[in-house]
This record gives sequence, structure tokens and C-alpha cells, in this order.
Amino acid sequence: MNKEIRNYQGSLAVENRNVIGYAIVFDSESVDMGFIETISRSAITQEQIDNSDIFAFYNHNDEEVLARSVNGVGSLKLTVDEVGVKYEFEAPKTQRGDELLEHIKRGELFGSSFGFSLPIDGSGERWEKRDGKYHRTITKIERLYEI
Repeated sequence: MNKEIRNYQGSLAVENRNVIGYAIVFDSESVDMGFIETISRSAITQEQIDNSDIFAFYNHNDEEVLARSVNGVGSLKLTVDEVGVKYEFEAPKTQRGDELLEHIKRGELFGSSFGFSLPIDGSGERWEKRDGKYHRTITKIERLYEI
């Protein structure tokens, strides 16, 4: 499986040491990446998330763990709602955790990203060309690795 990483430039909030945001936003067009991408509301389920091992990494660096959810339990809370996949975690009381909070409070970090893979048989995506641009719709996320 090929792991892909996507960014979402949206609101990121801090309450005390709790970091709250959306890793995935459904039915919203991405910026132009050479193609436009939309993630379908049915692409991932709460059950799927609750049966996964998902990390919150700082800048996708697996040596910079901020939080983790193993089978729906742990320091990382992930919830599928009408908007997308929402996350919440308490920033660790570490240098990296403190830096993360400071960057968010100063407005230097304001988005989130996620690492995922699609089914290897190609069934998790649909491509079409509209108005001269390629559009990709993600219909099934096989695995969510990280936020």
C-alpha cells in the first residue's frame, strides 16, 4: 500500500493544553495539487478508526509522538462527525508539546494533515476530468496511519 499525506488548512484550537482540530474534512475540495481531491463522507467510519492504531505525530515525524489511539483508547481521541474526522489530545508536557502549543497560539500553525492509504485494488478512488482539471474522489480509506 502506498501511504499518502494530505494537509487541511483550517482552524486549529487550543484549550488549556488540549489541541482540537479536523484531520479530514469531508466533501470539501482540496487546493490544486495537479488535481483536485475530495474525500467522501463514507470514506472512513468510526468503527474503522476504533479498530486502528493511529498516531498524532509532529510534522509526520515518527520520532515526535504527540498522542496515540489504539483501538479507540489512548491519549488521542478521534471522532467521525458530519464535518469529518475530528481529533483531540492533550499536548504532552515535553519540549515538543510546549513548542506545538506556542506555535498554535501565535497563529503559526493553523492546519492539520493525515497519512492514509487506499485499497490496493484501486477501489477506493474515482477519477474524472471536469473543466480541463482532473478530480479525484476518495471513496474508501483502507488505513489511517497518522494525523
